[in-house]
Amino acid sequence: MLLSLLTLSLLGASTEPIKIAAPSLQLVNIDPKLGDFYTEHLAQQLTFQGLHTQTPKDIAAVLGLERQRKLLGCSEGDCTTELGRALGVDGILLGSVTRVERTYQVNVRIISAVDAALLGSVSTSSEDNDRLVGSFSVVAQQLAKQVAAKLNRPLTLDSSVSVTTTAGTVKRVSWAPLAVGVAGAVVGGIFFAQGAHTHQKLVTRSGTALSADEANALVRQGQQQQLIGWVGTGVAIAGVAAAAGMFFLGGDEEIRASVAVSPGALSLGIGGVWP
Repeated sequence: MLLSLLTLSLLGASTEPIKIAAPSLQLVNIDPKLGDFYTEHLAQQLTFQGLHTQTPKDIAAVLGLERQRKLLGCSEGDCTTELGRALGVDGILLGSVTRVERTYQVNVRIISAVDAALLGSVSTSSEDNDRLVGSFSVVAQQLAKQVAAKLNRPLTLDSSVSVTTTAGTVKRVSWAPLAVGVAGAVVGGIFFAQGAHTHQKLVTRSGTALSADEANALVRQGQQQQLIGWVGTGVAIAGVAAAAGMFFLGGDEEIRASVAVSPGALSLGIGGVWP
């Protein structure tokens, strides 16, 4: 009985990679030349997240042009099931990119290739094309998590995708407050030393005694030097404390770099997770 339960448990969580077909995104008020770029770029980001994604070119190679025309226009019912069986995928990506004045709206969803049930959906908007392209990495991350949870299957990272774990953004800039703190310590030390020298002049009597005006001037000078010294010390303490907090609490992040070429433009995308 224990062996049977163990077998059922193992069968319940499949380790097969999740396969998604990504037909061309629908475009509204956008140059059609950008359609293939958007679709390929989103498919690439989904692959980075662990989904095995078939692009329109992959779909055309499997189905052939004529059958592709008949099936890719469908999104519901028997047509979707037939498309899923033909491609051997778990889900089908459907989505659109719409431009309204200066705003770009992206709506994407992944439906089951078995029964057209919704596996995941994400919507986002951007103020320009550059931000739109950058947002695809976030869209892909959210879609991948939703699909994996719905199917109860793990994400499988592509071995060809290099993922680098590096210090988080906050940790990497922790040197800045540290540098400010060191500068504050140096300035404070210099002015404390000058204040001590001024005090020495005030209390030392060698030869002619100091006049009242000279003594008052030295007192004021010493007070100013001490004040600047304490300010420098405070800056030093604050800088070191801030640097320590940023370094130890900044965490690490995963960095994925990708290069995407669009009509008339070259896009370099850097993807990561804020710690």
